[in-house]
Amino acid sequence: GLLTVAQFHIVSPREERTPGLLIDLRSERCVALARAVMESEGQKLQWGADGDCISLMYQTHPMSLGIVPNGVVDLQLGFSQLPRRLGMARMLERLGPVPFDGLPGKNQIDFDEPHSKNCAALKFPLGLVEVAYSVDDLHRIEAIYHSQGCDAAFLNRTREVTDKIQRGLEEDKWGKGLLHREFGYLHQKEGRRQQCKAVQLMRHLKWLVIHKQKVDPMMMNAVQGVLQGMQIPEDLSFGEE
Repeated sequence: GLLTVAQFHIVSPREERTPGLLIDLRSERCVALARAVMESEGQKLQWGADGDCISLMYQTHPMSLGIVPNGVVDLQLGFSQLPRRLGMARMLERLGPVPFDGLPGKNQIDFDEPHSKNCAALKFPLGLVEVAYSVDDLHRIEAIYHSQGCDAAFLNRTREVTDKIQRGLEEDKWGKGLLHREFGYLHQKEGRRQQCKAVQLMRHLKWLVIHKQKVDPMMMNAVQGVLQGMQIPEDLSFGEE
């Protein structure tokens, strides 16, 4: 994935809805702000933090980030029976509609269609729908936090699991462990979802080739078979819909 924006929001102890901050990671000054927040000691609640942490640490385009997250508490890990991960949509079903009065649904943006064609789902300048989508997830995470009684003991346990996974990401600079895990899902999916996964895998494989890392030819052939002739540019640029 490619991080182009970051969202931050202070969790209210009284379940009051407070504004979120949306910053542009194509800007050096905004990257510096994201670094100050993410590398600080305070706890940061996220849902499904792996991909964001990988991008923060290793992304070089459009800006080199080089941010090593600290204090991340991935709430998804706390509510999941690992190795299976509980999706946010499933988690939200447990809460019902009350915490989300006024928030649009998570399906307001179709990510699968552009991703299946190696196109960016969020394009600049962002429209109001895209901006709202980016920040609304912060309120959803806050609603999960409040409604599920996430006390200090739960947060500490979850942070320990998050730290362990993050150490693995730091040790696996090229993401080869992640690549093999994601490849295992390729033939569990069908149609457009499978195409999205194939694009994701091929982008990773080509990134490894660019950096002169060995790739599994059988994996490459399997992914190419799903793509059925669709080409990912050698510079990993996105296409235009």
